Amino acid sequence: MTDQPDRSQDKKKLKDKNLRGIDLRSENFREADLEKADLSRSNLSGCDLFRAQLSQADLTEAFLKQADLTEANLAGARMEGANLVQTNFQKASLRRAYLPGAFLRESRMEEANLREAFLMKANLKQARLCRANLQEAKLLQAHLEGADLENADLSGSNLKGANLQKANLKGAKLLAANLTFVRNLTCRELQSAVIDQTTRLPDNLKVTWKSETTFECREKTRRPGRP
Repeated sequence: MTDQPDRSQDKKKLKDKNLRGIDLRSENFREADLEKADLSRSNLSGCDLFRAQLSQADLTEAFLKQADLTEANLAGARMEGANLVQTNFQKASLRRAYLPGAFLRESRMEEANLREAFLMKANLKQARLCRANLQEAKLLQAHLEGADLENADLSGSNLKGANLQKANLKGAKLLAANLTFVRNLTCRELQSAVIDQTTRLPDNLKVTWKSETTFECREKTRRPGRP
């Protein structure tokens, strides 16, 4: 069993620390330096991590439900299988963060930087991703049901096999994005987004370009299968 940390230690200086499997729920790590720290399987639920430095930290299977990571730096952090339900990532940097299979349901990620993030099979149901930067993000088979992607930038992202049922795509940039085999995408939703002729579409949607920026969309009867 992992020992509890010394509460008297300076929480601002935890770089490279081994905090694996520790119960840290509701602790104050505001603006703390946790760069490259091992927090895998730790309980950080409800923690204040505002502007914390967590770049390249290991948060694999960590529990961060309802934690506040507003403006935190999580670039390159590993969060595979982490519980991030209702977690606040507003304006946080998650560039190239590794989040396959992470539970991000109802998380707040408005204006977050998720460029080149790995989100394969992540659960982003009802997540708020307004104005988020998801350029070149890997969202293969991700669950985006009910997600709010209004004005998000998904240019060059890979959404192959993702579920977009009732997702809000108003103003979302899907330039050069891969939408092959996506499920539950309608013409109405596609027309609310911004696409170009390099956007790869699912087989159930037929697009006819009228100009470089305008197009007509028609839905085929048959829905595409899984990839």
